[in-house]
Amino acid sequence: MKKMKKNKFWSFFFSFIPGALEMYMGFMKMGLSLMSIFGMVCFVTSLLNIGALSFIGIVVWFYSFFHALNLLALTQEEIEQVEDEYMFGTNQVVFSKVANYIKSNTIIVAALVIVLGGYVVWKACFIFLGDRYGYFWYIEEAATRFLFGALIVLAGIHMIRKKKKELFGETLTIERKEENKEDAKE
Repeated sequence: MKKMKKNKFWSFFFSFIPGALEMYMGFMKMGLSLMSIFGMVCFVTSLLNIGALSFIGIVVWFYSFFHALNLLALTQEEIEQVEDEYMFGTNQVVFSKVANYIKSNTIIVAALVIVLGGYVVWKACFIFLGDRYGYFWYIEEAATRFLFGALIVLAGIHMIRKKKKELFGETLTIERKEENKEDAKE
């Protein structure tokens, strides 16, 4: 599909839908990635019933809107030079890194799958119970927020520990290089 400018009215209209203008202009990979990310954020927000996650959806929407406006500002020659790539680093290298991470951390991935499956079963039980046991709704709401809040905290701790190992590894490497330089001078 040829990448090109189209009707101004429809271009402006599609710029309000994440990824739609990119697809309309012929950038299918860009449009698909933006639309998928926005849709996934909306899906997860509604599944988990945590309204605070909608902030991510708002950020994705604004990014998509201004990305679309920037594409509209390009000339036809500039549009033809823009590569149609998946956005946010979703290329083969990232996919292989994710696959390697999953292979090396199968226990973590399996635990997350079990927790997510348990959560879906939990939600199904409350749908089945309905209004007969209204107080269970409070338990379910608190458990959901606690569970995913704890997962976010654990993910943050994991990221800090990983960065700390990287920093201390670099520090030790620099110190060893300096010691080797001093030994070479003597």
